[in-house]
Amino acid sequence: MLERLGQLADPIGAIIGFLLTLMVLSFIIGDNILFRLAISIFIGAASGYAAVLILYNVVWYQVLVPVLQIFSIGKMDHAATYAIRIIPAVILGIWMITKVSPRTARWGTPVLAFLTGIGAATVIAGAVRGTIFPQIGASVNALNLQTAPPAINSLVGWFINGLVVLLGTATTLIYFRFGVKPQ
Repeated sequence: MLERLGQLADPIGAIIGFLLTLMVLSFIIGDNILFRLAISIFIGAASGYAAVLILYNVVWYQVLVPVLQIFSIGKMDHAATYAIRIIPAVILGIWMITKVSPRTARWGTPVLAFLTGIGAATVIAGAVRGTIFPQIGASVNALNLQTAPPAINSLVGWFINGLVVLLGTATTLIYFRFGVKPQ
């Protein structure tokens, strides 16, 4: 029974993905209830996923596990090390609770600014290291005959591939530099 359900997961997921795609594309005809429903589903799923990641990777492994290790038998010699890791998180967490009340909300603004800055730095570093650098490396390697795939290992294939990559990169950069008018 469970195996059969596992076999149905891919087709059901594909159907749900197709329907959500159509719902998002319905925005072409104007703002409608299907589009808003799809956006709400995406926001809810992303928020739930982020909450689970935060609870599991941050709260559990970065706060609760070290606290439990402090109080476990034989770990008291490492209490200072764990305290250094835990105390800032606890202080910032308690400080963030001030955002609950409108009267004390401004006191929590520095913590929120700190978290936003760390989040932005993490996203930017991930985008640069995970997307931009590999794309630059792939563009550079497209012009290197030693790293060319066997399918285009001939000189003509390598030259055409390198020319397409070079022209595509250059025209894209030229378009965004000279073609897009500032608003």
